[in-house]
Formats: sequence, structure tokens, C-alpha cells
Amino acid sequence: MAVPRFIKGDPYPARKAGGNEAAPDAWFNAIVNQTRDMVPVKDPCRLDVEFILNKSRFTDDVPYGTDLDNLLELLFDALGETVFLTAKRKDSVIVEVHAIKRWAKEGELAGAIIQVSPRSWP
Repeated sequence: MAVPRFIKGDPYPARKAGGNEAAPDAWFNAIVNQTRDMVPVKDPCRLDVEFILNKSRFTDDVPYGTDLDNLLELLFDALGETVFLTAKRKDSVIVEVHAIKRWAKEGELAGAIIQVSPRSWP
């Protein structure tokens, strides 16, 4: 049975023009460093993720926060360096994904809760 893992850090999408240039690298490194000890996955799997964003990331211009697909892209790439390192074509083993984003509640740390579970295919 897969166990959820909390990755502490400030979730950022892949690098975008005009954004905080260091933030995506910091988030990528946080994911890599905090998932190195997870069991490697090389067969089809399901990824569940809950991104917990600082409330400041939800603004009048962007009321629903960072694009979910961009948050997933960086997460997938980082997990390709650890959890999916031995898989053929790395994150292609993800055949199902459930993702949500929300702002951090008062006193709650920003980060992501991930869970990787085996999945039959096809």
C-alpha cells in the first residue's frame, strides 16, 4: 500500500518568463531531496497530489492560483530524478493522476502531499 509523502516547500511551476527565477529550481530541488528514499517505481502507477500553496499566490489577477498543469510538469520532472529514475521513459509510467491545488490554511506549511500507487495497465 502506498503511503502519502509530504514535500515541504513552495510549489512552483516550471520556469516562466517574468517570474521568480530561483523559485522553480528551489522547488525542484526540494522534491528531489525529499523523495530520494521513496521506493522506485518502474511499472504503471497512479499519482495523487495535493498542492498546498501560499495564500499570496492567489491574487486578483490570478484568483485560482498557479496553473495546475504547470505545477504537475515540474513535479513530474523532479520525480523523474528519483521515484521514476529506473522507469523506461521515467514519468510515462504515470497512467492516472488526481491533482488538486489549494491555499495553505492558517499555520499550515506550503508544499505537496503525494502518493504513488500501483495501477493495472491496460
